[in-house]
Amino acid sequence: MRRTLRSALALMAAAATLLVTARPSPAQDEPVGLAMERHTDVKYDPTWIRFRPNPYNGEHLNTYPGNGHRTYCYAGGTDDERWELVYDGWQKFAGWTHAYNLTYTAFDHCDQVGTETDLTLDVAWVHLAPHEDWAYEPVYRSSNLYALCYYRVSESSTRWELVVDRSNGYRAGFTYASYLNRDKLSWIPC
Repeated sequence: MRRTLRSALALMAAAATLLVTARPSPAQDEPVGLAMERHTDVKYDPTWIRFRPNPYNGEHLNTYPGNGHRTYCYAGGTDDERWELVYDGWQKFAGWTHAYNLTYTAFDHCDQVGTETDLTLDVAWVHLAPHEDWAYEPVYRSSNLYALCYYRVSESSTRWELVVDRSNGYRAGFTYASYLNRDKLSWIPC
C-alpha cells in the first residue's frame, strides 16, 4: 500500500513539474497587458451598452440577462463612476455599461490591458457589433488604440478587432482587422 501511494505521489509530482516546465516562455514580440476577461451577467432586462463610459452618449444597444457576457476592463474609479467594457457572447456586440448593471466586474483598468495597435488609414469606424450597418463612431490614425480580442464572422471570414481608444474617452468598438497594423493585432478570440 505504501509503495503504491509513493509511486502515485511521485507520478503526480513529475506531472506537475512537466506542466510547469512545458509552458513556453513569452516571446519578446508577444503582446503584454492582455485583457483578463471575467464572466458576468447583466442584472436588468434590458441593459444598455454604449460606445463610451458615459450616460450621455446617445447611441446604445440592448443586452439581456443570460447572453453569455464577459467584461474585459473598466474605466472610472469609484463605484458611482465605474463603467465596464462588456461583450455580449450571444448577440456578438460590445460596449460600455455601468458597473452596477453587472453581477461581477472586471479585474483591470482599461489603461492596463490590450495590445497597442494603430490604424493604417487616416480614419476608420468602430462599431458596437462586428457589422458595417451597426452604429459607428470614428477613430483616427492619431488615436491611442488597444486591441483586446478578435471576432471572425463565419460566413465571410472577415476578422474584426475589439479596440479601446484611450485618447478619446475610452471609446470602444469593433473595427476591421485589415484597418490595423497587421503586426499589432490581438491573438485572443472574443
